[in-house]
Amino acid sequence: MRNLRARAIQITFAFLILVLSFLYYSNSASFEDLRSQLQTTEPSLRIEALLQITLPYEAPFFPLLLNTLEDPDPIVAHTAFQILQKSSPAEILPFLQTAFNQKSPILRQKIIQLLAHFGYSAKPILPFLLQVYSENEIVVQIEILAQITKIAPTSPEVFVLLKNALQQESPLLRQQALTTLASLPPTLDLSFEPYFILALRDPLPEIRILAITLLDQMACYTALPTLLLCLKDSQFGVRESAILAIIHLGKTHLEILPSLLNTAQNCDPSSREAFLKVFYGIGKEAIITLPFVLQCLQDSDEWVQLHATRCAGVFQAVVTVPYLIPFLKNPSLPIFPEALKALGAIRHPQPIPDLLRLLQNIPKEHRSLLSWTLAQMPPKNIFPLLKPLLQETKVYLRCQALWILGELNDPIGIFALSLALNDEDYLVRREAIRALGKLGEKAKGLEVDLQKALTDIDEEVRNEAKCILSKFQEKDPVKK
Repeated sequence: MRNLRARAIQITFAFLILVLSFLYYSNSASFEDLRSQLQTTEPSLRIEALLQITLPYEAPFFPLLLNTLEDPDPIVAHTAFQILQKSSPAEILPFLQTAFNQKSPILRQKIIQLLAHFGYSAKPILPFLLQVYSENEIVVQIEILAQITKIAPTSPEVFVLLKNALQQESPLLRQQALTTLASLPPTLDLSFEPYFILALRDPLPEIRILAITLLDQMACYTALPTLLLCLKDSQFGVRESAILAIIHLGKTHLEILPSLLNTAQNCDPSSREAFLKVFYGIGKEAIITLPFVLQCLQDSDEWVQLHATRCAGVFQAVVTVPYLIPFLKNPSLPIFPEALKALGAIRHPQPIPDLLRLLQNIPKEHRSLLSWTLAQMPPKNIFPLLKPLLQETKVYLRCQALWILGELNDPIGIFALSLALNDEDYLVRREAIRALGKLGEKAKGLEVDLQKALTDIDEEVRNEAKCILSKFQEKDPVKK
């Protein structure tokens, strides 16, 4: 009985194998059928024929698929490319090398892209790729330069090839070589530096920008003189790239600052703006350039003055305050908001009277920034001058004064805030209660006033008072 059961299982298993084999071979396209279907004029039929090919691919299919990469219909060509991507690199590499000999630029480009997809597995074909590159077919050369680091990213032959491309007459080759190098991790050796410095004089601005990017990645200290020349470049993109590179260099090599200052003091007027961008980009560490900044604050060019104002704010240099106050006269000028930011960063009390006068009639678009600037001032200096604003008839002025008191975060203004809780205007009361919320524990002495605010006719005032009191209770479990 057991023998009969085992025999039945064997027969059933053999039958299943026969059925599966039949299904496989009936659904798989034969080579001749596929070749004839790929010659049809209808692209959809050619795509359907390609989709019938199943793994593993037989040897005759590889040349057929490779030739299909040149199909006039891009979807058909892309389908063939996707099918080839699934193949084994070891099986397909000999066919790829043979296909190169057809000398079709389109086919060669596709094959190079396919090799890049296989990555390091395609390295055995590298010598042949270098030989193809030497045939000086520009389209193929560009594709090789674009993809070769995916096949052999650290190969010495590849770096020699890229250096050679940087010296070619064709700007397309030079640009592609730089683009490829820029895509690599920033671990290039210094032997590339002369090539990049030479590229800074290239007639194409795109190439100059790429060269600056690479010098920036390498942090080349010796490239500084050439980068400084780029600050006078006619192309905005080149100048801005050079500024960023010098900023990065200055942050890592503070010893170059004296040299930068000396160059800036002797530069032509058109380069002053660029040097100022460098100095405030480096940060407070560049404060030794302050003499140049003071000189530029008195420059006749308003954009030079604007960037010098940014430097003053970054350096937090008190000595610049007298130079910045005159810039507050005209709110319509671009330098006006920059002066407010700089004065807020410096936090010196000298401009407080001028700032408070501005608050009376400043345009709405600058009101928040002006209030922020005032809120940066020392509380003991600003509070006595701020008190009259709390008695102003204009509601927005009382509100601004209360907002500033809240931002000061100092108990010096608590009594004034408690009085404001009784103001007739709900907007003022709202601002007063918000300011008390910012003070936190410092407002704990006003619990009676806050309890009274719980009955205010304005819902927002009531909610804010409730929130503040609940925080007090959380920190004082005895009163819970």
